[in-house]
Amino acid sequence: KEKNLRMLILTFEEVLKKYPNMIVNCAHFCLLSLKLDELGYLLDTYPNLYTDISFGSFAQEGFERLSKDSEKYSTFIVRYSDRILFGTDLVMTDNPTKTTQYIIDMTNCYKDLLEESEYSCFLSEEMLNGFDLNDDVLERIYEENPRKLIQASQ
Repeated sequence: KEKNLRMLILTFEEVLKKYPNMIVNCAHFCLLSLKLDELGYLLDTYPNLYTDISFGSFAQEGFERLSKDSEKYSTFIVRYSDRILFGTDLVMTDNPTKTTQYIIDMTNCYKDLLEESEYSCFLSEEMLNGFDLNDDVLERIYEENPRKLIQASQ
C-alpha cells in the first residue's frame, strides 16, 4: 500500500508540475491525513492546490483519527486555511438510512469538527475533540476559498 501511495503521489505531482496554472481540489486531505508533512509539501510547492476536510465513506475513522490528534490537525488547517475547503462528500446511495436527517447530522459533524473544542457525532459513541477554529479561519474555509475556486473557473 505504501508503495502504491508513493507512486500515486509522484504521478499526481507530475500533473501539477505539467499544469501549474490548473486549480485542483485534491479531496479528503489528498488522501494524506496520515502524512501531513507530505500534504504540507504539496501545498507549499503548488499554490493552486486545495484540499477539503471530507472523508467520504470513511467518515467515522476520519473523525476519530482527527480527534485523537486534534491539535496537530488544527495547527495544519490554520497554517493552510487559505486552501482548505469545507466538504462533507456525502456518499448517497439507495440505502434507506441516507435520509434528510442523515445529511443534516453528517453536515453538523463536519461543522462541529471545525467550530467546537469538543463535540458529539452520531457516528461515534465517544465525545470527539474538535479544532475550535477562530472566525477568520472559518470564514476562509466556508466562504473565501470556495469563492476563489468558483471565480478561478470562470
